[in-house]
Amino acid sequence: MEGAVIEQKNSAQTVSSGVTRLREEVSREMEELRRSYRDIRVGQRPAAAAVAPDPFAHLDRMPAPDPGPTFPSLVSDYLSRVSDSKKLEVEADFRTNLFVPAPGGPFVLVQDDDGTGSGIVLPKSRLQKSQEFVSYYKGYYYCDSPSAGEVFVVEPAVVDHASGGWRLRSPGRLELR
Repeated sequence: MEGAVIEQKNSAQTVSSGVTRLREEVSREMEELRRSYRDIRVGQRPAAAAVAPDPFAHLDRMPAPDPGPTFPSLVSDYLSRVSDSKKLEVEADFRTNLFVPAPGGPFVLVQDDDGTGSGIVLPKSRLQKSQEFVSYYKGYYYCDSPSAGEVFVVEPAVVDHASGGWRLRSPGRLELR
């Protein structure tokens, strides 16, 4: 038993001296950081030996990644930032209650990248008269005051792929400006 106590005591001393050494190292590093911070605050470059090279410095020179189109947005702005391969002109088929492909249709379907077949449908970027909203978009978008103007989508109408087209999951909200 006495041997175990001595072994424990030696272990504790080894750990204690290691902790002391680490505290001293951390203290030195903190002092170097404080010095560098003071130098930066007064406009001086920190001493090269005091600061390790920044492994992320090259990121400052890289352009920020484009987050892609988001909402709320003007339809024209949103569509200008979407790849043509993701856009499809569609119209509402009232017999099947689906959006179906139709060149020149009043909607543009923008497909998601996730492979599920879901996406959003957007109206034309500009309405010539308020009657266009009532004729084409009223069942798919909410609008406080339909009129002629540029279409600003607050929240897009979301669709899911269905046999023969795309079915409305949730209507959107838009404003006309």
